Amino acid sequence: MLRFLALLLGVALLFSSPLRAHNMPGSGVALEFHPDGVGAELVLPLMELELAFKQPLLPASPDLLTKHEAALRAYVAEHIHPVSP
Repeated sequence: MLRFLALLLGVALLFSSPLRAHNMPGSGVALEFHPDGVGAELVLPLMELELAFKQPLLPASPDLLTKHEAALRAYVAEHIHPVSP
């Protein structure tokens, strides 16, 4: 799941507008710079994500996250808009 979110954030870096964020304690982004692009790993606390996403994500399980994978992709793409030169 984390690799999926990292890939999604990397794609968002390519097709994005200015970043507008709100405070989500415990969240983070780890970037890996490569000659042909940037990889990113997005870390979001499930409790806060569940509140914002408005779908049950806890207790966390691979089946539950897989069930919501498409909706989570759309949610992250809609709410994360990083930019780069």
